[in-house]
Amino acid sequence: MTASFGGLDHKALVLAPGLNIIEAPNEAGKSTWSAFLAAMFYGIDSTKRDRRDSLADKNRYAPWNGALMEGSLECIIQGRKLILERSGKRAGAPMNQFTARYQDTGEEVSGLTGENAGLVLLGVERDVFLRSALIRQSGLTVNQSPDLERRIVSLVSSGEEVSWSETEKQLQKWQNRRRHHKTGLLPGLEEEIRQVEETLAGLDSIQKKIALYSAGLETENRKIEALSARLKLFQKAEEQQQSLRLRSARADLEEAVRETGRLAAELNRYGPAPDAETLRRGREAIRSLEQKREEARVAQNQCRVKSGEADRAEQELSAFPFFPLPPEEAWKKAEETAARYRELENSAKFRPALLAVFCVLIFAGAGAVLILSRGTPGLATVLGLAVAALMTAVPPIFLFLWYKRRMRILTEMDRLLSGNQVKKPEELLENAAKYRETFVRAEECRGGAEAQKQMQGELEADLENRQARLMQMARNFAPDASDLPSADAAISRALALRMELEGANLRLDGLKKLYESVSAMGGDPEGPEDLVPAPGGDRSRVESDLRQARAAALAYEKNLAMAIGEQKAQGDPAELSARREELAGRAETLEAEYAALSLAQSALRSAHETMEARFSPELNRRAGAIMGAFTGGRYEDVLLDRSFAASVREEGGAVSRRSLALSQGTSDQLYLAVRLSICDLVLPQKERPPLILDDALANFDDQRMAQTLDYLVERSKKGQIILFTCQSREGKYLKSTDGVHIGGI
Repeated sequence: MTASFGGLDHKALVLAPGLNIIEAPNEAGKSTWSAFLAAMFYGIDSTKRDRRDSLADKNRYAPWNGALMEGSLECIIQGRKLILERSGKRAGAPMNQFTARYQDTGEEVSGLTGENAGLVLLGVERDVFLRSALIRQSGLTVNQSPDLERRIVSLVSSGEEVSWSETEKQLQKWQNRRRHHKTGLLPGLEEEIRQVEETLAGLDSIQKKIALYSAGLETENRKIEALSARLKLFQKAEEQQQSLRLRSARADLEEAVRETGRLAAELNRYGPAPDAETLRRGREAIRSLEQKREEARVAQNQCRVKSGEADRAEQELSAFPFFPLPPEEAWKKAEETAARYRELENSAKFRPALLAVFCVLIFAGAGAVLILSRGTPGLATVLGLAVAALMTAVPPIFLFLWYKRRMRILTEMDRLLSGNQVKKPEELLENAAKYRETFVRAEECRGGAEAQKQMQGELEADLENRQARLMQMARNFAPDASDLPSADAAISRALALRMELEGANLRLDGLKKLYESVSAMGGDPEGPEDLVPAPGGDRSRVESDLRQARAAALAYEKNLAMAIGEQKAQGDPAELSARREELAGRAETLEAEYAALSLAQSALRSAHETMEARFSPELNRRAGAIMGAFTGGRYEDVLLDRSFAASVREEGGAVSRRSLALSQGTSDQLYLAVRLSICDLVLPQKERPPLILDDALANFDDQRMAQTLDYLVERSKKGQIILFTCQSREGKYLKSTDGVHIGGI
């Protein structure tokens, strides 16, 4: 067989007649191959959905590679080789396409479909096969199934396949439909009969209520009519009062309209006057104009003061010898003059060393003259005397010339000091510094005077602009305004009229609202002036009584309508009586049916017990024989109840022990024996279906495993057995046994 099924990606598995031992580790696909064998015969149920604790087969065994589920199986049925193939076109309906062909001829097997393939080829239904021939370690226990029950019953009876549990459930369903505690047809009929009887009993009481409510409603209606007539008299008197109030409100409104028109005409006589805020700003502008004039006068005085200070600074500056030089040039000139003075002063100084030289020359010349004059006259003497005389005469001449030059220098020095109006050269730089300070002060005074003059001009221009704007605004509505006082008077008068007009408008709005509210309350301003006298008494009391009467009448009407509706809802008494008789007859019939069903259940239960007495001993006997083979004769007495729960008694033991009290290995052996005994009873014996064991011996010890394998070898001589195991001990034990085939996945 070849499978694309779960983790099997087009994998192939070859089996042989007899006992096949397939060894493979966990997650190698042993359980998947088991499920694939069942799917090839019985298909995949695509209607099942995933549950919290398990997945539906269509999702659990969906191919891991994303392909569609498909596979093929070769088998021998009644001596002929068949090829079964299943595939599908979509994942939601896996393996729903089925074909079966003879291998030798390729012809399709007639009458074999995907729905009946398992039943036709294996001879049992899907549920019977899964609960008998397909044995998993996690599913060794046997669960009840109607198909399995019918199969067992048919073997121990006449051959008719009838499920006791299905029949018992159907009888119980029919009985529950008639009565089940407080539900069913009978309790419903009994409740309906009780309601009909209560309705008949209540019709008389309802009729009395209708008469009582009708009388009360008539009394309250008469009271309402009388109170309504009296209330109309009150309303008539109030309507006349309302007409008077409306007439008065209209007169006040007309007077307010006239007053508002008069004030508006007075205000806008010569043109539209500005709003109150503009007039207030204009009046404030006139007040601030006087302040601006005062500021202009102050600025004019400050301008004269600044101009005087500038003139004095200019006069003081002109007294300096440096005027009109800039301070930097004056300072430079002072430095140059002081340097020249020091230079001249240095040239005019007397030098003692020069005087000493001159004295030496004079004395030397005089001495030479004296000496030479005593000697022999001759040219040399004459020349010597000439030189000596020259040496004596040069110093006085030089001194004379130096004196004249010094006098010129002193004269120039005096001129430098007197020309700069100082007595000492040190005062030149001091005078230049004072000149610079005076020059800066004069410049500041001139700048201040110019700024003050500019500010004065700006103030005067601003005054003129403001006055022009104010005069223009005033002349728009007061053309007679010729100066600021007359403009101020016109603005003040317009503001007073504007305020008075706004007050009149407010009063007019209030009177309009009053007139509208009074008009909304009704009344006729043209109605008669004569008043109708109001009736005596308190109107609020009349209104209160009228409301109470209307409320009482409304309550009577509501109760009367409800009573009439209740009477109509209850129906006609004659019809209700007939309905009661009809219901009673139906209840009697259902009671008889309920009793008959109870009797049928009792008979069915008795028959089932008789049937159990026939097939249970045979099943227990077969299971005991197989269990004895598994355990070497220790356990040969097996007992199964109707739910297939197993108990076992040890050889020579006094009591039986439930499977829950046994070890896991012994419990698995017990249920494997039960499964195999069920296979003997329910599966066809002539051509047995394959027996599939998926790790069913995992919890067996080595001895009982060997005893079980010996039993399976003998059993495999009558039909094919496929044993999937995750261990190698089974293969080692049966390694050289005939009819045993050991392989892997």
